[in-house]
Amino acid sequence: TNRTVAFNQQINAIAPFDNVDSCFLYVLILLSKPLIQQASTASMKGMVSKGNFEQVLVLKAEAHEQVAFGRAFKKILALIDRNEKAMSA
Repeated sequence: TNRTVAFNQQINAIAPFDNVDSCFLYVLILLSKPLIQQASTASMKGMVSKGNFEQVLVLKAEAHEQVAFGRAFKKILALIDRNEKAMSA
């Protein structure tokens, strides 16, 4: 989020370190959804315990690669936004 938040239930939160690009982390989580789901319980809610969540292995990119990815991702988002506005005009 872009602000301080609080949770009233057991929720696993991901907070990036200062040297982690938030756009890179966002896409990494989206692409890692199947791995995260595999770590969940077999219950109807499919909860992931903190211990299981910490065991999910994901790609680790160098900081400069993350920054480059983040820049490209933001450019693509801006293009998508511009195209959507143009199509609705």
